[in-house]
Amino acid sequence: MQERNALYQVTPEERKKLITGLKQRWQTLYRQYQTLSIMVDTQPKVNKKLLLENELNMLEHDIEFLERFDTILVGS
Repeated sequence: MQERNALYQVTPEERKKLITGLKQRWQTLYRQYQTLSIMVDTQPKVNKKLLLENELNMLEHDIEFLERFDTILVGS
């Protein structure tokens, strides 16, 4: 019987793949962000801009977290 609160350590290869994937996603979203019009004069434009900014901020936070720590434990 496996322990309920077992922890799994992310391997360096998995960590590197996670960071690479997050950076690629950030670049994709940032390209979309750059194509937004400068004048956000309608609610859909405002919503799209805010959504992209929030996603970019979350990705930046996750990337910084993964780069800061060499050992990462995940609960199963």
